Amino acid sequence: MAYANAHHHGSNLRHTLARPFIAINHMLDNLAEAVALTQEARRVADMSDDALAAEGLTRAEAIQRVFLK
Repeated sequence: MAYANAHHHGSNLRHTLARPFIAINHMLDNLAEAVALTQEARRVADMSDDALAAEGLTRAEAIQRVFLK
């Protein structure tokens, strides 16, 4: 029984120690996604209206596609 309790506490300690690293991982994932979205939005913003029309899109539709993937 004592072993089971010690194991449980050890598991909680590992989980507690891992939490900051898990949070940092999530933050970096979110940052990478934000950078990718920003780059794609910038690419669309840099396109001419003629280039967008050639793709059959308005500027608003093109930006909407970027953020609603």
